[in-house]
This record gives sequence, structure tokens and C-alpha cells, in this order.
Amino acid sequence: MRLKCLVKENYDSQGDCTKDPNLCSKGFSISIWEKADFSYDIFWTINNLESEPKRYVLSTGGDDEGHPGIAIYHQGISLVAIVSTGDEYWKLEVYGPFHNSTWNNIGILWSKPVGTNGGLEMHVNHRRVGSVFKGISATRKSALSPPELMIGCHKDNDNQLYRGYNDAEFDELAMWKRSLPDNETMYFLGGYEGEMSFIDPEEYQIMLERTDLKDPSQLATAFSVLSRMDVSSWPENITDEEAVNSTLRLQNAMSTLTNPENIPKSITDEQWITFLDIIHATSNLLDEETENTWLITEAKGKPGATEVARDFEGFYLDLLDKVSMNGRTNLDYTKTSENIAARCHKKRIRDLMSASSYVTPDYSQMMSLYSDWDRPLDKAFVPTDIFTDDRCLERSVSILTVLYDSLDDVAHDKVSTSTIRPSMPNYLDSRVMSVRMRGVPELDEQGLLIPSSPLCYPDPDSLRQTPIKVVLEHKIKERALRRILFHDEEPEIKINYRHCVRWNDRAQMWDGSGCIVEYTTATYTRCSCKGFGSFAIMAEELEPIVAPVIPDMMLIIIQAGYIASMVCLIFYMLVVGFTGDLKDQHHLVGFNLAGCLLFGDLMVLLTYFLPIPEDRHNCAFVGSLIHGFFLAAGGWVAMMGHTAFKTITAGVIGGKLRAYLFLSWGITVTSIGVTYLVFMRHLGTDPRCFISWTNEVKGVFFVPQLGFCSAAVFFVCIVFFNLHSATLRNADVLADYKAFCIGASILALYFSTTWAIGCAALIRWDAAVPNLYPIYEILNCFTGLVLLFTIGFGSRRFRLSLSGHYKKKRQMLNNYRNKNEETQQLGSPEDQRRPISAASTVVAE
Repeated sequence: MRLKCLVKENYDSQGDCTKDPNLCSKGFSISIWEKADFSYDIFWTINNLESEPKRYVLSTGGDDEGHPGIAIYHQGISLVAIVSTGDEYWKLEVYGPFHNSTWNNIGILWSKPVGTNGGLEMHVNHRRVGSVFKGISATRKSALSPPELMIGCHKDNDNQLYRGYNDAEFDELAMWKRSLPDNETMYFLGGYEGEMSFIDPEEYQIMLERTDLKDPSQLATAFSVLSRMDVSSWPENITDEEAVNSTLRLQNAMSTLTNPENIPKSITDEQWITFLDIIHATSNLLDEETENTWLITEAKGKPGATEVARDFEGFYLDLLDKVSMNGRTNLDYTKTSENIAARCHKKRIRDLMSASSYVTPDYSQMMSLYSDWDRPLDKAFVPTDIFTDDRCLERSVSILTVLYDSLDDVAHDKVSTSTIRPSMPNYLDSRVMSVRMRGVPELDEQGLLIPSSPLCYPDPDSLRQTPIKVVLEHKIKERALRRILFHDEEPEIKINYRHCVRWNDRAQMWDGSGCIVEYTTATYTRCSCKGFGSFAIMAEELEPIVAPVIPDMMLIIIQAGYIASMVCLIFYMLVVGFTGDLKDQHHLVGFNLAGCLLFGDLMVLLTYFLPIPEDRHNCAFVGSLIHGFFLAAGGWVAMMGHTAFKTITAGVIGGKLRAYLFLSWGITVTSIGVTYLVFMRHLGTDPRCFISWTNEVKGVFFVPQLGFCSAAVFFVCIVFFNLHSATLRNADVLADYKAFCIGASILALYFSTTWAIGCAALIRWDAAVPNLYPIYEILNCFTGLVLLFTIGFGSRRFRLSLSGHYKKKRQMLNNYRNKNEETQQLGSPEDQRRPISAASTVVAE
């Protein structure tokens, strides 16, 4: 293979002294970038370096044998720099300061020793890796003639054969005709576009401390270096703690660089364009690869990604204020990076107000990024009649629009509790767009604000009357739940609602106050906001639909309880239905209640044994039946309480059954109708098939149910306090209905307690609450059993009818009357005695 190197022949530029350092009165500095590949065998050369071949990086013919000039070369694992004046040479040798197969910067600086200063110093990747103060005497030989600058090889005046070839890549050779001081060695890194991941953030901070940031050229270089420090290329084995510390150091460096005091009072267009390069450093820090690092940083209470964005925007506004217009009336420039587009616009306020509205950003200035970002729809429409002071008309206004493509990924999702439910999963569902506008302040010669000059800020009242319209494109293209779809074959919806939010600097969170949603589609949302700031769309996700867990043993008890209750309810209904002595109003109310509970329990039991929850339509149907039967049961419990109340306080034992029927079922049917008319597309979403997963739909059930329970408890409380002063005077009748009223009161209290706990268990609360669902199910599954023992066996009349006592008593009375009946009956047939029947037992007694 033919070896090659780069040679600059007749190298004799005016003022350059690297061909013979004797001519360097102020010394010199050299910087070059190299990308070399080293094999692992290089580590075995450390004990025998002299036998290793030299691979030259750069040479002007100098060596340690008396030839004047300079040389930088690799020899085994060492990196060597030589500066020779002929009579004296400085040789510096360091071991292994390189990163393999990546770009490395090599810089040397030299000056003749004076006092304690001078000598040879070497920097690798902006780290000082070694220095030598005192030179070594040598016998002077002739310098290379004609002079040459060689990159990748070497020769001297006595041996004109090129040798020491270096199979590497080189770039960015730079020379200075002086030895750079410590605060200028960052110039070694220059404007190189390659990798900068080797620069440690801690060392970069130290470098900034040695840098005069008020010098525009040094500030620009610091920007350039920081912009090329790619945080996404940090070592894969870096720990979270190390990543956080490094990120915080870079953030602190950003704050140092973007200090407004670093900006001169007035800057030229060239300086302005150079300073705008800070956008690349900001883009790197806000890259989506840093999401996890920022999450950990913010969890520790440290400033997050939004703080970086605020520093960046403040610095850009200060730059825009101070760039000289040079007689122009309009300056409009968009600076872009991979993740950020920033439009800087400066014009006269009078010209701004002549337009009906100000539309930003200007995508025609960022066509390449416009394509890379998949043709974004984000726009802001800013009203222009927001400056009310006539003294400001001839002043300039600075308008900054920043569109962040990745800030939504790395910024935290903390939201204000006043406008958004923080308990729901929230995330930013759009790019973040920042729009800021302010009049350029008038400054005196010292750069201080002139007190008599108006501030020329936009008028807040005008913004409240004519808000800013912001259109933001969604990252997730789907409709919110406000347009939820019902059928299984239609798309699944994960977003409950979208909010327009603005970043609140004081509270350090996203805040929806001052912004409203004007219009929303699956693709974008249009917001109306009463002020400037950083805008975004906050998507509120549907709460994960996960039913509370019931332990296996408890589940068996619940299922057995429902079965036992159904048997008890059927038994009660058969006794009341086929026993003529129990056709009074009290037991007929109990009969209706038992029927509702029976079918309600059956529906719940089916959800345990059949795959009903797996099909939404079936779940919605069964859920509606559960809704209807248990709500009707609540109505009959309330009616039972009222029956007991009227019996004890007024002696009324009948005549209300038809009214009770209409009240119980009328309210129930109305409640079910509301769910289908208003909330039909929410039905069947509960994994237990209890109406719906949505609280609003459950509220249609629980409001009347708790109303029924409250009425029942009110009635039974009055019954309890009036049992000893009942208005019934017949002892037997009082004994019958007093026992029934006591049982009905106990049943009403049990039923009301069950559904009070059920409300707490089935409604989803923002605050953390214990899992009450198993307790509710235990109570509910035994309601039928409680009914049988309270208004069934607890009723004297029920027990006597069940034992046949009333039947025997009627038979005995009929026999007695027949025996004493007169042979000749007088009067009309209507006046004659009739046999005592079950329906007239109460009157006979």
C-alpha cells in the first residue's frame, strides 16, 4: 500500500516561526484534530518504546538532534511533542491520553522561559496533560530547507526522505503567533464540528472560570464548545447519579454563559449571529435522550428542563434588544437546530400595529426543519393593538417565537390543581411554543435604563380583551373522550380531555388559568390565552380501568352469600304470594323489595360466573339491569320506612301501595333513561359491569339511591322513638305491626349502610381511600338473608301465617258462628253474616 501525507511546500508565511522557534519572540501555539485507530497491542509497548516506530501528527523538521522546528508524533503508547531552536530543545512525552477511534484535539504552546513562565505545554482535548520548563542543550543543525509543513509524516534537512507516516485522519489545523494564556486555550477547540463528548462538564466549568466571557470572541468560542458537547453520547455505563451531576453542571454553564452582563451594550449583526449558536447547546440539553436524566434531576428538587428553556429565551431576547438596527426598520431572522426553531423579529411598534395580527412562526425561513418535523401546524396569532402608550410608536419591539420539538418529552408534567385534576395521568401532547414580546428599552451611555423612558410593554388589559390565539398540533392524533366511540370495532380512546396550558414560572408548573380551549380535533387544538408565555396542550388520560381485587376466600363467601340470599328471597316471596293472610300493605311492600333484590343479586352473580364483562354490549345491558333493580330496591326500602312511619305515628296500615309503586319505579326508570340519553357511550365500561366506570354516570344512580336511603333512615329514626306511643289501640294489631316495623327499621339501616359503603367503594376518589369494595360486596350479598330474618321471621304475622295459626283461628271462628246462627234469618241477603276469610282477618280481630 502506498503511504501518503499532507505537505505544505515553501512554508514561509510572514510572521510564522514554527519552522525555527528562535524567531518566535512571543512563542507560538498550535492545535490540530486527529482521529486514529490503535490496536490493543499498543499497551505492551510501554516497556520498549524506543524500538517502536514514530507516527507523526505534525512536523516542520524539528527533532531532538539539533534540527530546528517542531514535531508531534506517536511512539507506541506515548504522545511526544518536540520544540527545537537548534541549540536547545524541549521534549514532552505523555502516555495514553487519547480516546481510540474518535476525534481528539492536540494543542501545544511554547515560549522561551522567562522567570517562572514559558517552556512547552501540551493539551489533549482541552486537558493539560503535561509541561516542561527547562530545555536540553543540543548541537545546532540546519533547519529544513526549503521549509515545509508536514501533516502525517516527517523529514529533516539531513534526511529528505519522508518517513514516520501516520495512517490517521486530520482536521482543523490552527496556529497562533503567541503562547495562549490559560483563559484562551479553549481556542484550541475552535469551530470544529466533530464529537465533543470527551469534554467533561466539570472541566468545562473550570475552563469557563478561566475565560473572559465579556470578550465577544471568547464568549463565542465557549458557545461553540458547549454546543458540540453531545449529552446523548455519554458512556452507556454512566450511572444516573453521574448523568444528573453532569447535566446540572452543563445547566450551570448555560446560566453562566447566558448572563445578560456578558452581552455588550450594542452588538453587530456578525456578533449576534455568532451568539445565537447557543441554540445548539440548548437543543442538546433538551434532546429526548435526556428525558430520564431530567426526571431524576427534578425528583431531587433541582431546576429542570424548563429552566434551561427560560434561560435560553431570556438570553435571546436580550440579544435581540441589543443588536444594532443600523438604520433598518425590520430585522427578521430564524435560527434553527435539531430540536428548536427560534424566530427573532425586531421592528417598529408603529409598523407592528399597522397589521391586523402578527402570525408566527415563519416557516418559510425554516424549510429544511419544516420538512424534518413533518410539516408542523403550530401557529400563534398575536393581536397588534396591545401598546397603548403613544410615546412607544417609534420605538422598536422585540418579538421572540421559540418552537420546541422535544421539550414536551423532557419537561415535567406537573399541573396546577386549580384547573386540571392532578390525580389523573397527564402528559404534554404537543410541541411547546413560546411567544414573548416587549418594547426595546432605552438605555443611557452606561447601559442603564433611562428613568423617564416608558417601558413599552404590551398592555395586559388589551390582551384580556383580545387574547392570543395559539394553534398546537397534537403528538397523538386521536379524539378526546368527549367524542368517545361505543362499538368495539371503533378506535380505542385513551385521552379523556385536552387542556390548553401555559408555563407558570412562579409555581414551576403548567397552569390552565388564563387559557381556554376554543376548538379541538384529533389533529390539533386551538387555544385562546390572555397573555404571553410558553404554551402547550396537556392531555388528561383516562384513568386506568382496574377493578379492586377481592381475595379468593372472600370471593367464595360473596358468591355463596348471593346464592343464599336468592334462596331466602324466593322463600319469602313464595310465602307472601301464596298466603292470603299476608296480603296487607306492609308485606306487599316487602314482596316488591324482595323481587328487586332477587333479580339484582342474580345479575351480579351472573357477572361472576359468566364472561359478561368481556363484551361491552352485554356488560352495558347487565349494568342497566343492576342499576334498575337495586335502585328500585332502594325506593321500596324508603317506601317501607314510610309505611312503618305512618303505621306507628298515624295508625294508617293501608291505602298507599299504588303511590309507592309509581314512586319507586318511576324514579328508577327516569334514572336509567338519563344514562341512555346523556351517557350512553359511557355505559358498559366498568370491569364489574356496575353501570359505568365514569363517576358522572354512577352519580345518576347514587344520587337517588342515597336519597332513598336518607329518607328511609329518617323514617325509621322516628319509628324507633315512637314505638312506645303508637296510635294503634288494638293489642293484637299493634303486636303484629310493631314487630314488622322494628324489622323494617333494622333492614332499612342495613340497606342504607350497605349502599353508603357502596358509594365510597364504587366512586373513584381523587384522594387515596381504602379498598372498601370487598366490604360492600359482603354486606350486599347477605341483604336477602337479612330481609328474611327482619321482615320475614321477625314479623309476628309472618310467623303465625307460616305456622298455620291464622288458618286454624279462622276455622274456629267460622265453626262457632255457624253453630249459633238462627234458623230463620231476618233482613235482606246483604245483612246476613258471611264466613270469615283470610282477607278480613284483621277486621275480625
